[in-house]
Amino acid sequence: MSGALNMNKKPRVLVTRRWPSAIESKLSAEFDAVFNRSDTPLSATDFRQAFSDFDAILPTVTDKLGPEVLDMAQARTKILANYGVGYSHIDIHATQKLGITVTNTPDVLSDCTADLAMTLLLMVARRTGEGEREIRSGNWSGWRPTHMMGSKVTGKTLGIVGFGRIGQAMAQRAHHGFGMKIVVHNRSPVKQAILKRYNATQVATLDDLLPQSDFVSLHCPGGAENRHLMNNRRLELMKPEAFLIKDKNYSVISCSPETLIEKKGRSILTKPIAGTLKKNNKLNKNKALQYFRKNIKETKEHNMIVDMERSDLSRICVPGSVKIKKEKTVEEYKDLFHYVSLIKGKLNEKAKTIDIVKSMMPGGSVIGCPKISTLNLLNKQEKENRNIYTGSFGYIKFNGDMRFNIIIRSILNFKNTSEISVASGVVIDSNANHEFNENFIKAKALIDLFK
Repeated sequence: MSGALNMNKKPRVLVTRRWPSAIESKLSAEFDAVFNRSDTPLSATDFRQAFSDFDAILPTVTDKLGPEVLDMAQARTKILANYGVGYSHIDIHATQKLGITVTNTPDVLSDCTADLAMTLLLMVARRTGEGEREIRSGNWSGWRPTHMMGSKVTGKTLGIVGFGRIGQAMAQRAHHGFGMKIVVHNRSPVKQAILKRYNATQVATLDDLLPQSDFVSLHCPGGAENRHLMNNRRLELMKPEAFLIKDKNYSVISCSPETLIEKKGRSILTKPIAGTLKKNNKLNKNKALQYFRKNIKETKEHNMIVDMERSDLSRICVPGSVKIKKEKTVEEYKDLFHYVSLIKGKLNEKAKTIDIVKSMMPGGSVIGCPKISTLNLLNKQEKENRNIYTGSFGYIKFNGDMRFNIIIRSILNFKNTSEISVASGVVIDSNANHEFNENFIKAKALIDLFK
């Protein structure tokens, strides 16, 4: 009967790519097996012919078995035994019409895939790929403190998108191996017992996950459903505070979470930060908020900067449009809590890029109040140039959208030396010891980058 297996003969099987030799030997013993010895992808024409010639086809995830292959009236093939977890490369609806069973190999490669994902994360953070290429090229000149200085992984926040078998295997390596904080986004609720295993927190949306994450690892299915999952809008949701500029003679590292300007269309915002509290095991965001609200110095400093930034925005925005959207909230970071507000406005039609820069820079948190008078005073009193410190870093797009932070926690690296710059806001109620300790916390976070 056409399309039926002939039980008097060994089923004819096509293996589309090379498999481990032991498996190929087993297949040869059990079936009339044909192997793709060239180990190169088969064409659509090759596959269409195979569906007429073979009882079973053993593809893998790189084989494209879409409508251009499966648009046929009938097929001899009765099973696609896929080598891999995913099956988005196979037109499932077409195989159902043809009566073809499709199988996959779930959980076989979960650990292996997570190993590769963790390897890529470490390569990016510690710049190992660059270092390996430098050694092979013969340009390695020996270790020095600032050479290819990457990012510390231990203690950082990892956002995992898709928390199935592979996502959980990734969490296992990141949390238990590197002490990373795990934030999860998944299509369905994850059982608390599973989250507790990795001390993980589940968030409702991908947009909630991205701003919290130092690293993001995607473990969700491919295909049309998730195509462009990470688009330009979502990339902009990720932390803006970390950047590296490298010149022939120096490099600059900034780690400021303070957004001075973020413009999208006619919408513009600024996020003043004033108030710092060192984290410990007894503190959470609510307790930190109560501390800031009761602290007169932190409140005065915060009010001053909010008023300054609101005034700066008002000069370039439609009258009445400048509003405090979030007032005196707490943001949590690796080593500390910050006292934060968010101010938004609508730009007037005549405001140009240069007008925005002139109005908003320098940021109030690095100058003081009143702004112009303080600038004049600092120019007279400060004997040394601030260099890049208290400047601003960011980008301006071709459409005029922009984003800038304040270079208020920074490292300036030269050939043999590095300069670390941090500061805190000072008002009449400031305490010298408290200000010193606050600066020490900020500086320590930068020093940890050298570890």
